[in-house]
Amino acid sequence: IAEQLDKMGFEPYIAVEEQTLKGVKENIFQRLSESEYIIFVDFKRERLFTLENDRFEDAQKHRGSLFSHQELAIATYLGIECIAFQEKDVKEDDGVLRFIQANCIPFTDRHLLAGVVAHKVRDKGWDASWRNELTLAREDNR
Repeated sequence: IAEQLDKMGFEPYIAVEEQTLKGVKENIFQRLSESEYIIFVDFKRERLFTLENDRFEDAQKHRGSLFSHQELAIATYLGIECIAFQEKDVKEDDGVLRFIQANCIPFTDRHLLAGVVAHKVRDKGWDASWRNELTLAREDNR
């Protein structure tokens, strides 16, 4: 996905190597505060089980990406525009998704996801050169 977005002129950041609170604070929070857009991808993790009649039953659903949900919560607070994707069989409306209207786009094939993301980015009209800021300059009127 990052390679595809890079080809489109964006500067993607993936927070996969942060292992300390300092790294989270100085890198993830900082990068989110500088971002115009966020791509949220809720990949499935371990299978969920429910306790029924003193036995664990397969819930036929999976846990989603915990850290991604936390980053989505921060991005939502910051008002960053988002496109959300959720892998099939991830528990719906879990985590922060329960409280925001992300309208996740479902996907099943991870190998095709980069192309789907690029298509949705184009559909939304996201611009790699866009910066959500206003710069004022004073004209010298002599």
